Amino acid sequence: MKAIDRIFMIFAFWVLCGTYAFANMPDLKPRAYVDSDVITMGDLFEGLEEHHDLWVADAPAPGARKAIMASSLVSLSRQYGIYWDNSRKLRQVIVFREGDQVPTKDLKNIIKDRLDQYSANTSNRDVTFYNKGSKIFLPKGYSTQDISLDQFQYDQQSGRFTATLEIPIGNDRSKKTTLKGQTVDIISIPTLARNVQPGQPISRADIRWINVQANRISRNVLRSPDEIIGLTPKRNLKTLAAVRGSDLERPSLVKKGKLVKIVYNAGKISLTTVGRALENGGQGDSIRVMNISSKKTMDTIVSGAGEVSVISANTDLAFLNR
Repeated sequence: MKAIDRIFMIFAFWVLCGTYAFANMPDLKPRAYVDSDVITMGDLFEGLEEHHDLWVADAPAPGARKAIMASSLVSLSRQYGIYWDNSRKLRQVIVFREGDQVPTKDLKNIIKDRLDQYSANTSNRDVTFYNKGSKIFLPKGYSTQDISLDQFQYDQQSGRFTATLEIPIGNDRSKKTTLKGQTVDIISIPTLARNVQPGQPISRADIRWINVQANRISRNVLRSPDEIIGLTPKRNLKTLAAVRGSDLERPSLVKKGKLVKIVYNAGKISLTTVGRALENGGQGDSIRVMNISSKKTMDTIVSGAGEVSVISANTDLAFLNR
């Protein structure tokens, strides 16, 4: 074999080996997810075979994220002989720390437990937070019992409070989070337990009580079932929602344009005739009715289904008999 051919084969061999090695290099991830206190090389690279557990940085707090610059990994990787690729030309890796979000009801219970020192009865009060957008996360394996209330300030007159919580973030470390809010009175109001159609009277079985914050209830919200029972919705109403007086009306016992029985009672005298209702009317409503025979109108009170009573003592009896 000629020398030139031998040199070419050696060169080709090294090119192939280099290409293979390059193709199998660990590649930098665009993002990573961790559930521990630290970020390792194995979290940041795909296909890393050695030094997987090599420490790179402390992990962010649970539920938070942290940026690891690609340039900061160069010196560390060279120190341990790690060769890697950055095929995506990334400037940084975004690392997300997994965690369990603390339910709002658990945070409320922490505040309520401290409020017991100020008031013997907090069962009729609720807690609302001003910074609703803030979320508190705990590391995996932790629970609400690991949260401690460090400081608490409470104004009994306004109900406003400021609470500083000690939140564990793992590795025997913790951080402080401040929550601000207010306590509010809770009241019970009657609502509709089912969809009652307009025109259908509401019965006591249709009522269900719910608890609501008093500061969210307007003045025209009905608070007694006696204000609801026997009436009917003017339109379809949401179930288990506050009912306003303007939402209801008396069921129409008399329909506009329909024939009705006109009743006149005066002592021992009782007369009836037939009329046509000029208005809709519920029990006890005053409506105008036209006598079918005379075509004259008179004021009446709805006294039953399809029945009205004359309300004027001076009504001409002859008017009823025409």
